[in-house]
Amino acid sequence: MTRSLRHLLMLMSSAILASCSAVGPDYIRPDAEVSLAFRNPAFHASGTHASDRWWETFQDPVLTGLIEDAVHRNQDLRIAVAAVREARAARGIADSRGMPSIDANASYRRLRASENGVLLGPLSQAGLASVETDLYQTGLEASWEIDVFGSVRRENEAATARVQEAHERLADALVAVAAEVGLAYTDLRGTERELAVLRRNIEVQSQTATLVQSQFKTGIASEIDSDQARSQLARTRAQEPLLQAAIDIATYRLAVLTGRMPGELTDALKGSAALVVRGDLVPVGLPSELLLRRPDVRAAERGLHAATADVGVAVAELYPRFFLTGATGFESVSFGDLFNSQSGFFAIGPTIQWPVFRGGALRAQVVAAEARADAQYARYQQSILLAVEDVERSLVEYGQQELRRRQLVESRDAAVSAATLTRRNYDRGIVRFLDVLDAERRALDSDIDLVRSEVEVTRQAIRLYRALGGGWQHSLGALDSEIAVK
Repeated sequence: MTRSLRHLLMLMSSAILASCSAVGPDYIRPDAEVSLAFRNPAFHASGTHASDRWWETFQDPVLTGLIEDAVHRNQDLRIAVAAVREARAARGIADSRGMPSIDANASYRRLRASENGVLLGPLSQAGLASVETDLYQTGLEASWEIDVFGSVRRENEAATARVQEAHERLADALVAVAAEVGLAYTDLRGTERELAVLRRNIEVQSQTATLVQSQFKTGIASEIDSDQARSQLARTRAQEPLLQAAIDIATYRLAVLTGRMPGELTDALKGSAALVVRGDLVPVGLPSELLLRRPDVRAAERGLHAATADVGVAVAELYPRFFLTGATGFESVSFGDLFNSQSGFFAIGPTIQWPVFRGGALRAQVVAAEARADAQYARYQQSILLAVEDVERSLVEYGQQELRRRQLVESRDAAVSAATLTRRNYDRGIVRFLDVLDAERRALDSDIDLVRSEVEVTRQAIRLYRALGGGWQHSLGALDSEIAVK
C-alpha cells in the first residue's frame, strides 16, 4: 500500500468517525403549561401586550430622560454588559477547540551522554564519538482533535446557550433599572406633592392660629383655643422635615441609578412636575406571551439548554479522544547547518487518549452534570410560576389601589367640605373651636392620604409593567452595539 493511499484511507476514516452523532441528551425546549388568561379581570386589557417603552405613556420628558440616561450610565448594567462580553469570549474559547492548534518552538541544549551508556559509551571509548554535543532545534507542532463523540460540539453548544443567557440577564437588568428609576421618580414627585399640600395647610393653620391668638387677647377666644391652634400648627410643621428628607433620598437614589454621585441631580430635579396618575387599563397580553417577554424566564430556559449540553460534555469524557498530531522543523548539532535541507524533519500521525481508570470520577461527573441539569429545569419551571404570580399579584394590587384612590377622592372632597362648614358654624358660635381643628386635621389627613394613594397607584402601574417584562427590547439594541464595539 502506497503512502498516498494510506493517507487517503486515514482521512476517510477520520471523516467517517467525525460524522458520528454527539453523545449525551439532545436539548428539547420543555412545554410550559399556563392558563389561557390572567385571573384578575379588573383594570387590564388582554387583547395586546404592554408598550415596551412604558415610561412614555406618562408623558413626562424628565422621566424619559432619566431612564434613557440610566441605560447608558447605570453600573448594574455595566456589570451585565461585561458578563455578556465574558460569555462571548468563553464561546470563542469553546469554538477554538474544534480548530487545529499550531505552536512554534525553538530550543538549544548542551547534551552529555553517559560514557558507560549502550549507544555512545563504546564509541566514545574508541574515540569515534564525543559524549558531549550541542543540539539546535526549531519548528512547528500541530494538533487537531477529531470530535468523534461530540465533546467539542456539546461544549460549543453550552457556550452558545450561555451567551444567550447572559443577553437575557442583561435584558432583565434593563427591566429592573427602568422600573427602579420610575419608582424613585414617582416617590420624588409624589413626596413633592405631599409637601405642597402640607405647606398649604401650614399656611391655613398659621392664619388660624394668628386669628385665635388675636381673639384670645380681645377675650373672644379662650386660652385653650389658642394653645390648641398653636399645637396643631406645630404638629403639622413637624412633618415637613421628614418629607424633605424623603425628597432628598429619592433624588440621591435617582442619581445613583443614573451612574452619578448622590446629590448631583438635586438642582436638576428641583420643581414640582405633575405626577401622572395611572388608573386606566393596562394591556397585559396572554400568559403564554409572558414567557416570551420576561427575560428572566428566557434566561432560565437558556440556562437549562446549557446545563443539558454540559451533560453531553461529561458523557463524552467516558469515550476515547482522537487527535491528529504532527511536527516539522529543523534539528542540527551545529547552528550553521540548522537550516540546511538535510536538517529538516517531520512527523505526523494519529493519537488516541482513553481514560481507562479514574476511580469512578468520570461517571460521578456525569451524575453531577445530570443533577445540575435537573436543578436548572426546576429553576426554569419556578421562573414561570413566579412570573405568572408576579403579574397576577401586580394586577390585584394595581386594581385595588385604583379602587381605593377613587374612594379617597370622595373622602377628601367630603372632608374639605366638612372643614369649611365647621369653620362657618364656629364663626356663628354653633360649634367649639376644637371641632374646627378636628375638621381641619381630617381634611389634611384625607388630602395626604389621597396623594399617597395616587403615588401608590402609579407605583403599582410601574410594577405591573415590570412584571410584564417591559422596558428592554428597544434599549437592548443600543447596549448590543456597545458590546460589539468593545
